[in-house]
Amino acid sequence: MGRRGPHGTDIWKLLMWEQQWYREFERIAFGYVSGMTVPPPPIRGLKLKSPWTVKQLRVLQRRQNLWNALIRARTARQVRVVCKRWGKLIPKDLAFFPQRLEEDASDFFAMKKDKAFPRARYSNEARVTFLARGMAGAMLGLRYTTSIGLLRKMKHGVKCECWRCDRDRREAESEAHFQGAFLMEQELKSLKKEKTR
Repeated sequence: MGRRGPHGTDIWKLLMWEQQWYREFERIAFGYVSGMTVPPPPIRGLKLKSPWTVKQLRVLQRRQNLWNALIRARTARQVRVVCKRWGKLIPKDLAFFPQRLEEDASDFFAMKKDKAFPRARYSNEARVTFLARGMAGAMLGLRYTTSIGLLRKMKHGVKCECWRCDRDRREAESEAHFQGAFLMEQELKSLKKEKTR
């Protein structure tokens, strides 16, 4: 016989599902996944061709239209309709996410009606985080408020191994790399100017 009373939540499973939902919502909201297919920030004076093809730009636009439709949905039924469209747009091996969201459309809609849901036009990143945390809880049978609270209050130390801290470390390294490249470019320009004098 198991332990009596409430059982603790496996925070690592919750984090794993948060990461999966975050990536899926990020893919449709912004057209990419952290650390993948994102063009480097432009360096002034350096001309690069766009890494996107016309076909990729159309897919990106369709994904963003799906995200906007999910955010604008006013009923759980509208969420289900968007999920059906989403399922047709992606490969079959990723169809789990729109199918699961379609099943949990009522909970998803409740998350959107929550007073803590980010509503500002520019807060897509916060919406992705909020909804990913809520859907992670749905995967483990938790109420969305419980999972959002657990993940929001999680303590992150210097050696934290969660996916968010790992992503932040990689982004900081990438930023430092591009800053270094920019400074090196500026140094080369100043050296060329000195040689021409």
